[in-house]
Amino acid sequence: MASSNAITAASVRLRSRQQPSDPLRFRQRNLHRSHAQRPPQRGFPLFHPQESANSRALGFGGIAYHHIADNYIVLFSRFIPCGVWEAVYIIEGLLEQESEAAPKEIHADTQGQSFPVFGLAYLFGFELLPRIRNFRDLTFHRPEAGIAYRHIDALFGEPINWRLIEGHWQDLMKVAISIREGELSSITLLRRLRHDSKRNKIYRAYRELGRVKRTMVLLRYISDAALRENITRATNMVESYNNFAKWIGFGNNGVIADNEPEEQEKAIKFNTLVADLIMYQTTPDMSLVLNQLRTEGETMHRADVAIMSPYQEDNVRRFGDYIYALNAPLDDMEVNPDLGEDANAA
Repeated sequence: MASSNAITAASVRLRSRQQPSDPLRFRQRNLHRSHAQRPPQRGFPLFHPQESANSRALGFGGIAYHHIADNYIVLFSRFIPCGVWEAVYIIEGLLEQESEAAPKEIHADTQGQSFPVFGLAYLFGFELLPRIRNFRDLTFHRPEAGIAYRHIDALFGEPINWRLIEGHWQDLMKVAISIREGELSSITLLRRLRHDSKRNKIYRAYRELGRVKRTMVLLRYISDAALRENITRATNMVESYNNFAKWIGFGNNGVIADNEPEEQEKAIKFNTLVADLIMYQTTPDMSLVLNQLRTEGETMHRADVAIMSPYQEDNVRRFGDYIYALNAPLDDMEVNPDLGEDANAA
């Protein structure tokens, strides 16, 4: 059986085979999306983010966490336990993915953001643009005390503590460099930098930096309709991938029949590899059709091609081909049961 690393290496080789001449290729803008899809463990119900808001709190099963580029390709997948805040895995996946993509923007759902994650993303050069539920209830932070705004002042609360950020800036950079160099896991760090870490000065500094970045994002969100549309489009695309991956993983009703973490991770990565293979075949098939239409005089528009998705199901025979001949002679089906000499006596 292939190891988890071998499956990952196969996926990386597959992504590197993408042809730049592909008419659908132009859609990639090195934009990453992170999202979660919940597969079950043995005997557990199947959860997906769009199905139940309470499923994350149940504490059983697991989550398939995906990082997806805007050309629909899954760059990184991993199996994570339930009951954790998914944001702690978002940085690790971006650093571990081995493609040539250099992400500049990250879209995630509400579970994919927190103040420390906003701060870390900024230090790594990513812009975290999540979809946040109930953003109207969130507090914006003033740049300085005493500053008031004519129409939106009610949105703002306490000011930013810039001295805290400045005083611990070197510490913040040391932590970021340690994570980048692999000496410290971002998962370990972010698990510690939770709400119960308020006495931790590093947590307070990351929280303050995160407040700055989240306030800036929220201000852009309420003032930029195009940004809101882009975030919604990105997260909807990832929901489409979740449905596609669920459709592919039909075996055993989608239940992971092994409780070993290594095997669960492999099941998630196998599913991702199959999805990438299907998309790898579907994309040139779609390109051939587009090229044929163009040779027939049809006009191709980039705007039309840009909304085409490789998450296609109609062209995939999940159960293979069943070949039969209607005129083939039938085999002799006459079989007499042998009940033995005692059958008449009984």
